[in-house]
Amino acid sequence: MLNDRGLDLPRRDRHGDLRWSRATVSAVSSILKNPACAGAFVDGRTRIRTAGRDGASSVKVPRPMEEWRFVVKDRYPS
Repeated sequence: MLNDRGLDLPRRDRHGDLRWSRATVSAVSSILKNPACAGAFVDGRTRIRTAGRDGASSVKVPRPMEEWRFVVKDRYPS
């Protein structure tokens, strides 16, 4: 539907630059899963886990919703 109407979505590329591109299932899913779309401010959705044998590298790991550190409902207009 978005593509049929010629509506592009904002996305960040691997360098963090904003670009506009055709809607994909992944992009729409990412938007709908973002608590800000429901008007909530959330902190602590992920944690950092050390990885690798030397422990020098790290990986972002999602936390379950009940472990999010900070949630403010109705913070943003939705």
